[in-house]
Amino acid sequence: MHINTESVPDRLHPTLKLFLSADIVGSTALKQPFDLDKPDDADSFRLWSSTIKNFYVEMTKAFLREQWDQRKVDVAKALYLDDREAASAKHLLGPPPVIWKTIGDEIIFTKDLTDDLQIWIVLEAWLAATTRVRNSLRTLGVGRGAVLDLKSTAWLAGFPVRNHTVYGPSTGEDSSRAGNVDYIGPAIDIGFRLCQLSTAQRFHLSVDVVYFLSSTTAFSSYDDGLRRYLLARPGRVEEQFGTIQVYFGGTEYLRGVMGGTHYPKFWLDVHHSDSLEKTERDLVKPPQMHSDWAALKIYCEKFYEDRKKFLFKPFINGKSFSASTIHGNYQRFFDQVVGRMDFR
Repeated sequence: MHINTESVPDRLHPTLKLFLSADIVGSTALKQPFDLDKPDDADSFRLWSSTIKNFYVEMTKAFLREQWDQRKVDVAKALYLDDREAASAKHLLGPPPVIWKTIGDEIIFTKDLTDDLQIWIVLEAWLAATTRVRNSLRTLGVGRGAVLDLKSTAWLAGFPVRNHTVYGPSTGEDSSRAGNVDYIGPAIDIGFRLCQLSTAQRFHLSVDVVYFLSSTTAFSSYDDGLRRYLLARPGRVEEQFGTIQVYFGGTEYLRGVMGGTHYPKFWLDVHHSDSLEKTERDLVKPPQMHSDWAALKIYCEKFYEDRKKFLFKPFINGKSFSASTIHGNYQRFFDQVVGRMDFR
């Protein structure tokens, strides 16, 4: 199935966005010292404010400048493309991730997914970037008498049905530019609730992310450039993304989400080998790790069926795997939503 978007502006086309949140752990303790009896001692303020500012810069550099740019180079090399061809092959990775917003000591990126397999490459780049930044934070914390780390969360949101893009007041320039856009809807609410569950050890994923991953593991079934890139990488395919091993920790009530029904807790274990959390986990029975992607997909499909009054399967319009996941009534909802929009 394919959603008809004839005569619809590009910004209202069905879009699937991946959201990635990175949040400093331990920054609150760094902010607390403040002595009014020492007005000339501004070190405490400078310490935590500079830490957060540097975090924004380093996270952006690591994810966008280092890891994402490197993926573009890797794709070109894997497909034996020359410089001119490499430039034209950027569509394989789609639009680059961009900063959505910063909230206190949290920075959130978003990436429009235009191919079923892009989610694997984005998560791989994100894991590499956050590993570098969290190592820097730990080193910085030791020098400043604090324990600093990083926690992550990932979720998907489909637009414009159920979730919506809100543009800020126009200043005479493109009103859709980065920093002038907000996203609202139930998927965004779920994402922020999951952020509250994430820890330095547990990189929480929404059920949509797990469903998309579990539905696209058969790389060999995709006849496109990204498939060839993934298969051209060193080692067996199942070993290339060995760090993406999903844990399941049961379900939990997320305030205000899905009418009070419980939501599954999926995460990636991203702890440091010498972390206290790892030692604590070794003392108790560990949660169940699921390397069986088929079982994860079955669970997610059952979850969508059981919660169909609140959510539906994510999809990328016009793509192979996604074509079979589009609900039969989506076109009607899409037409209604677009019909209420002001295109001016």
